[in-house]
Amino acid sequence: MKFLASIIGAMTPALLFAASETGTKVAHWIFDESTDTQIKMIITSAVMLILIIIIATEKIHRTMAAMLTGAMLILITHTLGNSYEMFHFISFQEAFVGGFHNGVHHPPAVNYDVIGLLAGMMIVVGVLSETGVFEWLALQLFQKSKGKIWPLIVLFSLTTAIVSAFLDNVTTVILVTPIAIQITRILKMNPLALLIPIIMASNI
Repeated sequence: MKFLASIIGAMTPALLFAASETGTKVAHWIFDESTDTQIKMIITSAVMLILIIIIATEKIHRTMAAMLTGAMLILITHTLGNSYEMFHFISFQEAFVGGFHNGVHHPPAVNYDVIGLLAGMMIVVGVLSETGVFEWLALQLFQKSKGKIWPLIVLFSLTTAIVSAFLDNVTTVILVTPIAIQITRILKMNPLALLIPIIMASNI
């Protein structure tokens, strides 16, 4: 269930980003875009802000919040969007299949390649966790650092940076995080002390 929730949660921000069209137009939309496009960008930006606030306050589970906001934009498109261009954000077909809008072909907003990669890596990590390889690696790093926090952080950062040179940062974090969690459980320390340096090192 958690795996399915992660996949759904990963899909919805893609819908919001595609609907807002901010990727290439953020710098000049005020001057160059039509009124309809400006209104669409304001509305979708407001929806994203509301989503961030809901996730930050944890009033609703983040996966449910992402699903509801994405569904809301699709619902508006299939109701008000049929009559008014300014309310056409993204249709169900454009989101999951792709298609034509205003004579322009658009690929699906959901990037199935990325979702497939993440799903595959999660499966690999799940299988490896049953073999005990993460416990073994955690023990090796723990012995190298002699149980000291700062050397441990440096070792994790270096390991993450080296791995991320060959894999993308998301895959690297998925692989390294279980090792960090194992060590933090052994040392009874806050996992953020290792996870934040890992995230930073994966983007080097």
